[in-house]
Amino acid sequence: EAEAQRVAEEEAEAQRVAEEEAEAQRVAEEEAEAQRVAEEEAEAQRVAEEEAEAQRVAEEEAEAQRVAEEEAEAQRVAEEEAEAQRVAEEEAEAQRVAEEEAEAQRVAEEETEAQRVAEEEAEAQRVAEKEAEVQRVIEEAEAKRTEEARLEEEDRLAEEAEARRLAEEEEAEEAEQKEEEKTETASEADEVETQKENEIYDTVNEIVSGVKSTITPAFTLNDSIVSDEAKGSDDVAEANKAEVEAKGSDEDITESSKVEEPQIAAKPLVLTVDDSPTIRKLVTMTLSREGFEVVSAADGIEALTLLAERVPSIILSDINMPRLDGYKLCKFVKRNQGTKHIPVILLSGKDGVFDKMRGKMSGCDGYITKPFESNDLLEKVRSFIAASV
Repeated sequence: EAEAQRVAEEEAEAQRVAEEEAEAQRVAEEEAEAQRVAEEEAEAQRVAEEEAEAQRVAEEEAEAQRVAEEEAEAQRVAEEEAEAQRVAEEEAEAQRVAEEEAEAQRVAEEETEAQRVAEEEAEAQRVAEKEAEVQRVIEEAEAKRTEEARLEEEDRLAEEAEARRLAEEEEAEEAEQKEEEKTETASEADEVETQKENEIYDTVNEIVSGVKSTITPAFTLNDSIVSDEAKGSDDVAEANKAEVEAKGSDEDITESSKVEEPQIAAKPLVLTVDDSPTIRKLVTMTLSREGFEVVSAADGIEALTLLAERVPSIILSDINMPRLDGYKLCKFVKRNQGTKHIPVILLSGKDGVFDKMRGKMSGCDGYITKPFESNDLLEKVRSFIAASV
């Protein structure tokens, strides 16, 4: 660029010189016009010299032009080479950036995976700690409740004996009075109870019909619960025989009244029925720690659905529940050939004579008053399972 600048300056200088020469020639021509006659020979000589000088200057300008063009060509070639070099460097840089981005992406994915694994481990740790905390709280609550019960027991021992005596007298009078009232309204109560049980029976039929046909039901509700005792054996025998013939079995039916029952698992299965999630969780945790398998239901309808799938070793049922209470659930269980052998223990916050009497009338095998101790629950469950076996 400096050389081109220099050449341009020389050309400008040459141009200026040419202009000055042209001006000088004009002046000379004017003077020559004045002295043309006297100086024709001198003027001719001078013109020749000026033409020679002009020729030389033109040649110098042409040479300078050629040099400038060569320099421009060289500059262009250099610029093209520089551009090619730049493009190659940019491509190399782009390749390097792409590789770095790919590497960064891989590292980010590995970090994300490591973060996910760490979060899963942390979540597992948190769940374990929470379960341990829940267990500790339950154990502390049980210990506190036991201690409070012991202290309260010491305070109310004297009052309890007197209160029990008075309560027994009042309950005996009330039971006698209710027995008389019950005798008077027996037929009307039976009709109402039968109507309610038939409505519940229809609901149970809809639920049981949804159970997969591959599962052998623990019991089959074919007719009204009122006539179940009279027709149970014949209906079950016919249903059992029809099922065997449909499957193409070659086995002989030696006892037409015997119902095929699902195999009970080696690990004792406990069905707990309660509309309180807290009670269900407490019973499940208490029994699971002692090696029992526990399934739970929120009411009697859900419990009957579970009974259609598996036969438990024992049933622990609350009394007051929506849709189907504990008394009616116990009746369904005890009036069916396939489930009547299952022990049923009712759980209730009521400890009155009438409540226990109604439980016995529904066919329950035992009665536990809430709140209960874990050891008392375990002892009852173990004793009833052992007795049923």
